[in-house]
Amino acid sequence: MVIEISKMISQRKNVLHLIDGYYSLSESEITKRLFELFKSNIKIVFQEVLPEFLTQLKIVNNKVLVYNSKNQLAIEIKSILESIKAEQDEIDLLRKLNALRDKVLITGAVFVSKVIFIRQNKLRLKTQLNMSKISLVILMK
Repeated sequence: MVIEISKMISQRKNVLHLIDGYYSLSESEITKRLFELFKSNIKIVFQEVLPEFLTQLKIVNNKVLVYNSKNQLAIEIKSILESIKAEQDEIDLLRKLNALRDKVLITGAVFVSKVIFIRQNKLRLKTQLNMSKISLVILMK
């Protein structure tokens, strides 16, 4: 019982912080503060993972473009990747990542397009994708 009371007293600062930080604000101020917190957390999360993910996706997409430079899906993905690289606003970044997700499915360490973009020379394409898969697996270790 004494330990529980001690914990409650030590966490009083957290409660007072919440009262000062949120309960005393209007709805619009709370919304704004939580939105800013959300945006800062996006930066923290994507700061570690996103650059490597985009690099690997670009490698795979470039291989598709080398094989078929007129591939519409690969051209769209390249455009999205370039716009993501320059994006500063976190919310716009999320929108562009959503657009990228709509173009690409992610399964394990292999990127698989929603559309079968090359029906001819399947062996060559499989070889390129296997090489990409090996590269991704090595980088993930």
